[in-house]
Amino acid sequence: MFIVTLTGDSEIGKNKILDIFQKRNQIIDVNDNIRRYTRYRFYMKLWNQSRVIVNVHRERAEESYYDKGYHSSMYRGNALCIITHDINSQDSFRNVKRWIGDIERFCAVGTPIIVVGFYSDINDPDNIPREKFESVYPLPYFEFQTKDHTEQDQFYFDKFLLENLELYYNYYYKKNVYPMKEEDNTTTTTEPIVPTDARQDSVDELPIAFSKQFTNVQEQNRYESMFFRVFKNKLLFKLIFKHIHWIHQRYNISAYNFYSSPFRKLIVDKNFDFINKRLLVQDSSSSSGGGSDNSSIINNPLFMWDQFSFINVINFLRVNTDFKLFEMVFNRYQSSFDPSKEMYYFVDLEDLTMKMETFPQILESAVIGGNLKIVKYLSSVTSLAPPSPTSSISSTTSTTSTTSTTSATSTPPTSPIKVFQFTEECLEFAIGFGHKDIVKYLIEEKKVRILNESSYRNLISLSDLHKQYKITKYLDSKKVKSLVFNQASMPPPSPTIIQRLFNKVT
Repeated sequence: MFIVTLTGDSEIGKNKILDIFQKRNQIIDVNDNIRRYTRYRFYMKLWNQSRVIVNVHRERAEESYYDKGYHSSMYRGNALCIITHDINSQDSFRNVKRWIGDIERFCAVGTPIIVVGFYSDINDPDNIPREKFESVYPLPYFEFQTKDHTEQDQFYFDKFLLENLELYYNYYYKKNVYPMKEEDNTTTTTEPIVPTDARQDSVDELPIAFSKQFTNVQEQNRYESMFFRVFKNKLLFKLIFKHIHWIHQRYNISAYNFYSSPFRKLIVDKNFDFINKRLLVQDSSSSSGGGSDNSSIINNPLFMWDQFSFINVINFLRVNTDFKLFEMVFNRYQSSFDPSKEMYYFVDLEDLTMKMETFPQILESAVIGGNLKIVKYLSSVTSLAPPSPTSSISSTTSTTSTTSTTSATSTPPTSPIKVFQFTEECLEFAIGFGHKDIVKYLIEEKKVRILNESSYRNLISLSDLHKQYKITKYLDSKKVKSLVFNQASMPPPSPTIIQRLFNKVT
């Protein structure tokens, strides 16, 4: 369970944020019986198709700021704080300091904070400039116009909230990445599951489709021909989707297509063809100034411009095994591979480097993905070049594809910014996900050191836990032992090894 506290002065802003959470996630329930604050529960879908529960705590508007009775319970167990404020209000600007003080008082050390400023008119002379806010408060900051905003503005706002939510979930639960055990999800109930604010009578009035059993092929063909005849009728087709659109609006359901799908959604659903096409469309448009063959797609009002963020890179590396697609993303968004480029703020934190190490790492995510070629490429990167607005993916991929075919570790750019390092978790993830080729590479090439016998036994236990018996056999081999231990001081075989030998003989 992941707890988010939604606080601040802007009630309109809080409603906007909750509306995004409800549209982009499945709502479970709303509990307004808790003293002085309301709890909203959602399901958030992650990169590996698993779902986690997100609790959003919001204080009620009628409660006074100086009524301190609710603070300790609202912030208890909190993992992320979102502060809202009105950009055109000096009082709200000053109150940000008060909200930060409450968070620092009631939240644990290291709790992240982000701030969202809301305004209705961009030309309002009372609006506080962004530069002034950032000079006073060193916090991750986003501004959003509540009225007359474009679809692209709404798209970026959704992206900012949802990706920060997932980023900090990965920050707290870094090792919750292993495949989940399959459970029996069968149920005997026939009642529809709907949001708590939905009218039950309207749900019951909706038509329900039942599976039909056919006695012969002719009956099935006749049924299918009648079915497709309905969709060939333009009037019926329009009425059907008009009702579908009403259902989506009534029950807060979001529908995506190629034009409006963010990279986050495409990565979770593993639509790599769409990712490839969107990258090519966006890059060809930026390099040609919109005069390319894809101008009709770019000019489509439904098309939303997107770019890879750090959490997009992390999730992409975990699900993608196509080296050419990886190379395309890397050449276009090298700066997104560096988490230090983003702005972070943690409560009472003295060493930011310590917290950055707990974020999901690039090489760890590549190891989870399981493509050894990608892992080798990233391990050879010596620098990350800043993004170029005129760089073309088509040109960079054409030049890099010739070099990548001859060597798995092409030479990356040369300006020194950051180097990816292997960690102990890389070996653990490779074992847990069953990537034997990566395990052999990390051990035999001495990319990860196994420090002592206890660590060695833990790796074998991890392999047994995830039923990776081929990797267990490899770890038990003499070759691995000779690399881990000195031949003169080889430890005695463990009971687990003796038991395996006994089972093999018997």
